[in-house]
Order: sequence, then C-alpha cells, then structure tokens
Amino acid sequence: MLQFGKSWCPRCKSTKPILDNVARSYAGRALIVPVDVEVNKDLVRDFRIRLIPTQIFLMPDRTEFFRHEGILREQQIIEVLGKMGVH
Repeated sequence: MLQFGKSWCPRCKSTKPILDNVARSYAGRALIVPVDVEVNKDLVRDFRIRLIPTQIFLMPDRTEFFRHEGILREQQIIEVLGKMGVH
C-alpha cells in the first residue's frame, strides 16, 4: 500500500501511527509505504494523485487493487488487505 501525503500535513501525520502499526502487523506479507508528494512528483503524476492523503493498494504485479482519498482507519486497511488475499 502506498500512502501519498506531505510531511507537514496534519491529516497525513495523524495516520502515521496507524500505518506503523499495520506495517508491523503485516511485516513480510505486505508493504506499507508513505510517499511524500513534494519529493516524489513522478509518482504523483503516474498515479494521478489529486488529494492527500490518498492510499493506493497495489497487487504484486503493480496493478491497482483499491484507491481511497482521505483517511483510512486501521480496520479499513486490514479489510482491504484481506480482500487482496493478505492474511
């Protein structure tokens, strides 16, 4: 999962503990990667990011499985990962 945001964005900052917890829980099974939109402008363009935070769940072949704009709660992230077959 990629989360697009900015380091100073209050909404993006508020999700950091959630992302850290999911990353720990799913270590070795899923990657949870924060992407700074100010640093990674190519990815912003490639993924057509319009709003932050935006989460994009990618399959291993890099196809997009699910996209969400705004804040996702931990349980919502876990549900999407489960639908992707990650348990």
